[in-house]
Amino acid sequence: MIQKDNRRSQSLLLQNVKVGSGFRNCSRMAVVLVSLKKLLGMASIFFLFFPFFHLRLPLSIVQTNANLTFSPFIRHLLSAIRTVQEFTHESEGLEEFRPGYLIWSLNKSGKEHKPLVNNNGKYAVKLFFMGQFRKIIVDDNIPCDEEGIPLLPMSHNIAEIWPLILSKALLKVCSFGLSPRSPEIPEFHIVTALTGWLPEVLNGSCIKTWELLQEYLSEELFEQSSLVEEQKPVAKEKEAKGDKKDKNKKSEKPAAPPARVGTFCLAEIESPDAPIHPCQIVKVRDRPLRPPSPDPEIPAWKLIRPQQDVLEMLAEIEKKQIPNRWCMIRSPFKTEGNEAEEVEQAPSECVSVCQSISTVCNPNDWMRIEDITNDENARIYLFHIPKSNELKVTAHDKTTNFDEFFVDENHESFFYTDMPEENQDIIVSFQVLNSKLPPKNESSSSDLNENEENTDISVFVPDTLVKHKDHIEASMLSSLTIQTFDPRKYVQCYESILVNETYCQGSVRFRLPRGRTLLRFKIKAKFMSTVSIVCSAEIGAHVHYGTYSELLTAASADVPISWQKYAKSILQATQLVTTSFGDGENYVKYIRSLKKLVGNDKLWEAYRLAFYKFSSSVLKDKAVMEDLGALRMLFRDFHPNPGPAEFFIDLVPPIPTVPSDDVPKSGGKKGAKKQKFSNPFTQVTTSVKAATTLIKTWRGHIARMNFDAIMGQSPGAKRRQESALNRFKIFFEKLDETSALNLVYFFIEEAREIGEEIKQLSGDMPNTFKTVSFAGKYSAFEGGKAVFFRNSFTIEKPTEVYPIFTETEAGAKHSTNIRLLDEQGQHIGKILRRVRPVTLKPGRYTIIGDVSAPNDFTFEFAANASWRLQMVYDFNRTIIMPEKDYKTSLTTNTGAYLPPSSSVFEPGLLFRYNMGVPASTPASFFVKTSCPTAKMKLMIKDNGKEVFCTYGTGEIFIPSWEYKMNSVIENGLGSISRTASRTSNKGGKKSTTSVSDSPVDESENAKLTIEVHSSKGWTLTDEQQEAVKILRKKYSNSIKVHENLVQKTSSKSVTNIGDLPENCAQWKLMMFVDSDKADSVELKLDTSRIDKIKAMKLAWEAADPGRYERAVATREKYLESVDHII
Repeated sequence: MIQKDNRRSQSLLLQNVKVGSGFRNCSRMAVVLVSLKKLLGMASIFFLFFPFFHLRLPLSIVQTNANLTFSPFIRHLLSAIRTVQEFTHESEGLEEFRPGYLIWSLNKSGKEHKPLVNNNGKYAVKLFFMGQFRKIIVDDNIPCDEEGIPLLPMSHNIAEIWPLILSKALLKVCSFGLSPRSPEIPEFHIVTALTGWLPEVLNGSCIKTWELLQEYLSEELFEQSSLVEEQKPVAKEKEAKGDKKDKNKKSEKPAAPPARVGTFCLAEIESPDAPIHPCQIVKVRDRPLRPPSPDPEIPAWKLIRPQQDVLEMLAEIEKKQIPNRWCMIRSPFKTEGNEAEEVEQAPSECVSVCQSISTVCNPNDWMRIEDITNDENARIYLFHIPKSNELKVTAHDKTTNFDEFFVDENHESFFYTDMPEENQDIIVSFQVLNSKLPPKNESSSSDLNENEENTDISVFVPDTLVKHKDHIEASMLSSLTIQTFDPRKYVQCYESILVNETYCQGSVRFRLPRGRTLLRFKIKAKFMSTVSIVCSAEIGAHVHYGTYSELLTAASADVPISWQKYAKSILQATQLVTTSFGDGENYVKYIRSLKKLVGNDKLWEAYRLAFYKFSSSVLKDKAVMEDLGALRMLFRDFHPNPGPAEFFIDLVPPIPTVPSDDVPKSGGKKGAKKQKFSNPFTQVTTSVKAATTLIKTWRGHIARMNFDAIMGQSPGAKRRQESALNRFKIFFEKLDETSALNLVYFFIEEAREIGEEIKQLSGDMPNTFKTVSFAGKYSAFEGGKAVFFRNSFTIEKPTEVYPIFTETEAGAKHSTNIRLLDEQGQHIGKILRRVRPVTLKPGRYTIIGDVSAPNDFTFEFAANASWRLQMVYDFNRTIIMPEKDYKTSLTTNTGAYLPPSSSVFEPGLLFRYNMGVPASTPASFFVKTSCPTAKMKLMIKDNGKEVFCTYGTGEIFIPSWEYKMNSVIENGLGSISRTASRTSNKGGKKSTTSVSDSPVDESENAKLTIEVHSSKGWTLTDEQQEAVKILRKKYSNSIKVHENLVQKTSSKSVTNIGDLPENCAQWKLMMFVDSDKADSVELKLDTSRIDKIKAMKLAWEAADPGRYERAVATREKYLESVDHII
């Protein structure tokens, strides 16, 4: 037995029942269980506990629980279970949604779902919550009143426990939907929890509600479905005859038939049978329930002073004038005299309810839609079945990330569609969770042993239910806001279209226009939110919903449908014009249709040039002179206009270049080779030459601006018309499916140059773009800095680019930077989440991403941490970016800081490294000191000449430095020009770049040096000052060549971190290169100065043997002489 203090499974929804709240096992149920097990054994328990699995009609649970129906929640619970039972039994293909099929007894029963009884009382219930079905674990301990009567719904069959188990699981889920405006009934519907069907609240006007009900529940739909079912037996007989003829064929398992009705409708109304409760709207009709009787004839004299009988006749006449908008209502609380007898009949005698409602028309079962919508407390719900073949459902879940630095409770999702037709409806059903996270799903259904005690099986009850009043009062009101946005704007000015407020669940229906639509969905939710988009299957392929990255990918993958239609129509109109040469009547008709599609005169000129470019791209080197004449005839482009000749340069005979004056190169140096420049009038001469050739070919007739060449009947005109017809016939045969769109792209480009808009395309122009993207996952890194991607891309035409960077589950303990560099290494922009659009000129660009950590220790990311970079650009431009999986190779060097002194050869030199870098190999450098105020100067030198320089305070980061070799032919020798990319730095000055030219062998790596000077800004502590003394001794020992002179310190390089004293001022150099080129890159400490000193000392000793011994003796003698002075 469970004590009162340690069990709190009764929620606020049950405390409305004014009876004792003590909790204990239902003793009556327990006695029945034990007696049934002893008498019938375990083999019969299956049938006794779940008999409804063998009946076509479910058992009634409404009349059995009449003592609980004064509770609003119990009424809703019983009505929802009963109506779902009836609907799933009447409809085909919905067997899995029957309430009894949602319960699993956690026994060792195999893989199949069998409704067995668990001896230990543990059950799993499948309920839909927050966008997906979840497993709710409950036991068979039922709350009872003081008399031992259960406070949850029961079946009239005492051996049937499924209503108790199902109601207990629903209480756990429904507790999250309580709010101040509905403290007894949850805001999300119980039908959704049972089935997962998406609800839509019809709270519009009476006419709009009636139109929607007519669309889904019209009586004609039922009549069509009945006709289909009548044809099924005939089809089965034909199949049986076919099987007898071919017995060797293997019988395939037939697919489950679809549901008769793809929509389930409930109306919360008050009926004579019970207070307000959900009732099913089975169907609607716009015809009278009974054949209308003729209006009674009332003499005129009776209308002067009408009596009571005349008033009644007038009222009847007025009722007939009311529109017939009838809804067939089925209330689960409606009692029938023979209901109990029907339940006890055999399954074969059960009559389908759907058949009875189609033949019987009882006026008591029908209500006018006006009576329902005029009631303030009434609500109508349309539940859309996701598995219906007529619907497509797209869902997206979002959880608030509390690990972020700024916790954002506004969950964003994005919607994109391209509608081919007008007036397409979209339904948005959303649910939010503001009180507590949902119960965790157990990964597996663990079995219970028979020896386990029943008290160990506990029911999870949220802590908020213990203080339910505070929980309800603290509920947060959420809202769904649908807004418009433009992905190519730096500052977004969102324009709200719809706003729907709710505490738990809501729905919105809106109508989309033709063309492209981009929307932003913003939901305010404290913990979790889920949004489902419901649309018809016909337009499902055009609807995309998800994250911002997914929207950009989907929107850039396709061309707008309106553009495709326009491209086909304008190309067909052009083709019709080319087939009407010589036919004056048709030519005028077709040319007017084409000009109507194109637009005004300016656009006609743009289309002429676009078609010339398009023809040149199609014909290429297969073009002949007759093609130019045909194009001139199409657009009446006669001499002296250059016509299409400038787009067909290959057809024009080469014109000798006019020799120009000799111009010296390289700033006028003596002896420099002179170069000839082309004539600036070459292009004009070429066009005139082409026009002259064309005039000779066409005998000058096309020089006259009239229709003789197009519609004339002279021999010459017919010859030119026949030639043009043949050339255009060959031209159009070469076109493919993408040719029409290419023509439109040329047309758009020409229209932009003259500043005109194409009306047929301007509607979808703002929402049409292309994207190029690449993504990857984060990995752990050390040293406080890492480069996680670097890529280069090429642009052939001026393009406006919108880089967008997004992270997923990356946390907020790191800093991410995305940098865009031009070909010279200049910074174009630093990307955070979104940068200001930038127009890039033709050239090569580099984009690089780096991440920084607050310390130098190993930084770990989450397992699913990832990043994605997308660049949005104009649809008629091309960005060439190679796809590669970027991996970084890191080289780290550390050393100690020595303050400058007079005894040091190069005061202030922090370090110098020799680099061997192949040409066109980008590398990143990061220098960091232990003193954040240290002033540094970084230089890269080539053969001692400075080629790159930058400054920084505390740290310096070079995003991308690339050694380039630009060959220039001069006197037969290759001259290599080495350039370096500029970098950004932290708190430093602008960098400077110099270039040096010297012959270098391209096959070898560049011999470069990187060095850092730092002498100012260092603040040393007392411990670091003591470490400096030790470091100076190490440096002194490093240049000695005789062992007896070396002090008791290591002779290794001072820069070796293993030999550095503790608490010394340090620096760190990190070099990042592509992993595939790491073997060809060298980075070695420059010890040439120390090696020269050692070599010089050894040379002295070789020239004068014993020199160092005499020097030592002299030094010791001198020290002894001054020892007493010291």
